Amino acid sequence: MTNLLPRCGDEMPLTSAELDFFQERDDEAEHELNERCSCSLQAEHTGHHTALAQCLGGTEWWLSWGKDGSAPPFARLTGGKRLLPLGCCPAVNPRDKQESCLLFESHDGAHSFFLEPEAAPVPSRKYRAMIAADLRSEMAPDEERYLLATEAFLEEPVDAVLPLLTAHEAMAVTVLLTKLAGDEWLVEGHVEELVSRLEGRMVATGVCPKKLLSATA
Repeated sequence: MTNLLPRCGDEMPLTSAELDFFQERDDEAEHELNERCSCSLQAEHTGHHTALAQCLGGTEWWLSWGKDGSAPPFARLTGGKRLLPLGCCPAVNPRDKQESCLLFESHDGAHSFFLEPEAAPVPSRKYRAMIAADLRSEMAPDEERYLLATEAFLEEPVDAVLPLLTAHEAMAVTVLLTKLAGDEWLVEGHVEELVSRLEGRMVATGVCPKKLLSATA
């Protein structure tokens, strides 16, 4: 197994002007906006730090900054002095022709497929809705009704009590949902909320979730 190279990881927050630039184009955004950007280049790279800030309508906007936080001399002034619309790197992993470099064209250091992985951008609300709609189109009617009923339940007040659920049933469901949340980003928010409700009900009935879990393990 080939050892992957470390990434730089230097962080830089977006300025208010840069945040405004992206928020004004929220309907085009392909992933959730992170106010702090982390350099995606290889550790100890030359030149300026660079991180993907947002993808708008197929155009990748990269934030570039110097070691002292200054703007790079080649930065364009469109939408913020440190923001650069850069083309994708054309390199392909020689060991896997299906894997392309996720960095920008003519970047410093190694290609992304030789670097340690970094967290994938979370899709924007619009793209999550598109993915959810696509998933629902493949659901059986009973599956879709169950999903809609679950979503409706999660919109109830936080203090709502789960009916007809024993402590052991709640514990089993909580364990399964917690595992599911770690495997599937699309339902993570719903799962975390539901797990919180389940644990709250157990505590309200005098049951400690941790003690119950250890007793049933």
